[in-house]
Amino acid sequence: MDTMNQVADKAKRAIGGNNTGEGATTKSIEKVTAAIPSGTWLVMGGGAIVASLALKMMGKHTTANFVGQWVPAFLMLGLYNKIVKVMGSDRQEQRSSH
Repeated sequence: MDTMNQVADKAKRAIGGNNTGEGATTKSIEKVTAAIPSGTWLVMGGGAIVASLALKMMGKHTTANFVGQWVPAFLMLGLYNKIVKVMGSDRQEQRSSH
């Protein structure tokens, strides 16, 4: 955890700000995102892979490519979900209030 705090401190100094607060929009997005189970994003990514393969075998190549491009988006949303749960702004506010 010390390493994460050191990185966060260096990032704050690099951008020249000491404000650790998040905006209202960011907080509301984090609250909604954190409510979704992490496995959901992995299942959606896997489902998009299966759907893309099925569409490709059915000869719908353009649609298969379109659906296949959803996979990285779902996996990145899952990663964001995990980061929010571990290092979200609520956690930073709790740490600063102690």
